[in-house]
Amino acid sequence: MASDESTEGLQQIGERLRLLRVAAGYTNQVEYADTIGVSPQRYNHWERGRRMPDLWAIGRICSMTGATADWIYFGAVGAMPIDLMRRIQAAR
Repeated sequence: MASDESTEGLQQIGERLRLLRVAAGYTNQVEYADTIGVSPQRYNHWERGRRMPDLWAIGRICSMTGATADWIYFGAVGAMPIDLMRRIQAAR
């Protein structure tokens, strides 16, 4: 059961990363991965929910996009900028 829950959590994180990428104006993962300083393969694993992004990368993504780690990891919207949430909604 724990593995199913962790897989679901990784998939939710991956979907939030995808929404952030699109909201930031990047249509492909390769360019976005290069911008945040990771390989395209590594970023693809995160977005597909296969691996957990490391804290360094989450910090970089947050500083580039204005997102919070709480939103990426848990979906907590409390401290998210309103304009960013609007762009994320439009990316859905």
